[in-house]
Amino acid sequence: MFYKSILAATFVAIPGAAFAQSQFGDADGSDADWQTDEIIVQATRRDIPAESLPNTLRLIDEAAIKDQLLLSTSLVDVVSSQVPSFSPSRQKLSGVGETFRGRQPLYLIDGVPQSNPLRNGSRDGFTIDGAVIERVEVLYGANAIQGGGATGGIINYTTIRPANGGAGEVRVEAGVTADTDFNGDGYGYRGAVTGLKDFGDFDWVGSVALETRGAFYDGAGRRIGVDGTQGEIQDSQSLNVFTKA
Repeated sequence: MFYKSILAATFVAIPGAAFAQSQFGDADGSDADWQTDEIIVQATRRDIPAESLPNTLRLIDEAAIKDQLLLSTSLVDVVSSQVPSFSPSRQKLSGVGETFRGRQPLYLIDGVPQSNPLRNGSRDGFTIDGAVIERVEVLYGANAIQGGGATGGIINYTTIRPANGGAGEVRVEAGVTADTDFNGDGYGYRGAVTGLKDFGDFDWVGSVALETRGAFYDGAGRRIGVDGTQGEIQDSQSLNVFTKA
């Protein structure tokens, strides 16, 4: 019964092949009878004004940033406390598990992406110190419009700039942090010096910030374990050198 089925399929296929040759070419392989119709494929991008896009923008101004930096020097903590759609910060060097509207955000500094989907090292939330941030722009909206890995939205850090025509300005910041029980390894220190100047034809901003973070302790006074896989910001040092003109 099995061999009969194979023979039947073979005899059915042969007339089909001959039919195809008679329709689309001669038996000798020439294409004298071959006929094609012209096919034109066009693709256009829909032109929509920027103001008509279904986006929602939330601004975190400099005053709110300074208030939050008194509690935590992490900009991720600032966004987490000000934007309900952003998940609570894990206080780790890695941003894995921190989502915006349940998806991965795209971090920008003055419009420059800090990572891309092909090389996402999950470190883009800790690439700049808060001393040089003027405001944070949080962009909600359709995910397909943003592109570039912004499946949850865009978080754009806008850096400070001097006042037009104003005199030069120097800002100095210093701070000390400690855990509740004032353990020796729980102390943290931070200092930053920032200069701003408008020279007329161009303006300039320069900043140096150094921070030493202490160990983290929980509410019961027990030290929090170190996560070697995700990377830690506790018991670490960071140096931020920033300049723009």
